[in-house]
Amino acid sequence: MNQDEIIIDEKVAISDKMREQIFLKIRALKEERLLKKVFAIVVGGDVADGEKPYYVGYFRRPDMHVFSTYLSMVQKDLVMASSNLAKLCFLEGDREMVDDEDLFCYGTLSRLTAIIESRNTELLKLSSVGR
Repeated sequence: MNQDEIIIDEKVAISDKMREQIFLKIRALKEERLLKKVFAIVVGGDVADGEKPYYVGYFRRPDMHVFSTYLSMVQKDLVMASSNLAKLCFLEGDREMVDDEDLFCYGTLSRLTAIIESRNTELLKLSSVGR
């Protein structure tokens, strides 16, 4: 299992059984939808306000069109660009993570960047190649 496919809010404690169920769902979504990357984002709920203890949403990595739209919107409004990104990349799970403004702004948003992070890369200076 690839540990970087599940992004958990540090305030949320989930059982090993739940973690395994999340990984099984990630694998199933990858196979069903022929996707290379599926991310599970887990954010805590406010139990005191009647919410669930945590929410789980499954997101795909954005395709070029979605990523381009995100990049053009982010210059004007980061929150709305991120909201649009979340809605377009959401696959399954607790839909409130993208539809509920409070849960999105103070939960999902801070974890969403994981689906657009770059791969591990290294910049090499051409002048240093071959020396």
